Amino acid sequence: MLRERTVQRLYRLLDSTRLKVLALTAAEFVGLRRFLVRLDTNNFCNLNCRFCPEVARRRESDYSPRVLRYIDFRRIAAQLFPQARILYLSCSGEPLLTPGFPRYLSLAADYGVPFISFVTNGTRIDEELIRVCIERGVNQITVSLDGAMAETVEHLRPGLDFTSLLDRLRLLAEQKRRRGSDRPELRLNYVVMRDNLDQAPAFIDLAAELGADSVQFRPLTPYPGNPFTTAQHLGAAEQRRAGGIMKSAAQRAGRKGIKLLEHSEFVGRDRGSTGALIERCAYPWYYRYVNPTGGLGICPRRGVIGNLLTDDYSTLMAAPRMRRIQRDVLRGGGECAAHCAR
Repeated sequence: MLRERTVQRLYRLLDSTRLKVLALTAAEFVGLRRFLVRLDTNNFCNLNCRFCPEVARRRESDYSPRVLRYIDFRRIAAQLFPQARILYLSCSGEPLLTPGFPRYLSLAADYGVPFISFVTNGTRIDEELIRVCIERGVNQITVSLDGAMAETVEHLRPGLDFTSLLDRLRLLAEQKRRRGSDRPELRLNYVVMRDNLDQAPAFIDLAAELGADSVQFRPLTPYPGNPFTTAQHLGAAEQRRAGGIMKSAAQRAGRKGIKLLEHSEFVGRDRGSTGALIERCAYPWYYRYVNPTGGLGICPRRGVIGNLLTDDYSTLMAAPRMRRIQRDVLRGGGECAAHCAR
């Protein structure tokens, strides 16, 4: 039987939808896990980050806070987790605000998902969470942190106490050392903009002091209706300067033993190939997103296709709508072409 890592490497080498679908179908046939699952257990946050699109959504008149109850989480887990290869228990909400969140992590571990992670602002990390993550083998905690200086970070993320956050991350490192565990790995995500670009090299030093295993620098995405993101988006001059700053950060990361994740946007290399996105898409065959009310999505660019709390997963997958979406992707037409023309 093919090993899962072998299938993963083959998938990355394939630049055609049909070849990717063939590989994923083969993985399903031989019983390999193949799903990337993103699941939000709530739709709210305790911070009001100036560049986050979710802040504006939470101010809309039809917004209401939602929490995925543990009993409902169990029902969804039974349908998806046996086939999940990668599980992110967060996407747009702050997962540590979900009551009893360590129980959710523990249940995911019961299903033997090979890679379990979640993204958090870190403000609610505590000893109980750390204990469960270590004992249940959670692979990674990703913390969003966008600067090496308190003044910068607290300005970008109103409501955050920089000193308190660093203390919580030091607690994580201390507990891992005390228990002799290399899990969960700590990854730091840094959104790069005009206000924090120059702090990137110094951030590597901070990451090393906090015991981080990896860092990812990502350029700020400007969002319609958010003037802050438009003003902070790197212009042509900053982008040229960013290349040198990121090279310096990469060199420092190498000396500190920190893995610097993909940052090609800053050093003149295009991350993706050109052409229509649909020509390389295989999302309907491996991507699953679940929102706090149980809504199921199969693509980051489309809405939900059903609800796992009221509909049977296998029925949704066999439904005409799902087949139509897959057919559209394979043929490069229909609604998918409209969503992902470029």
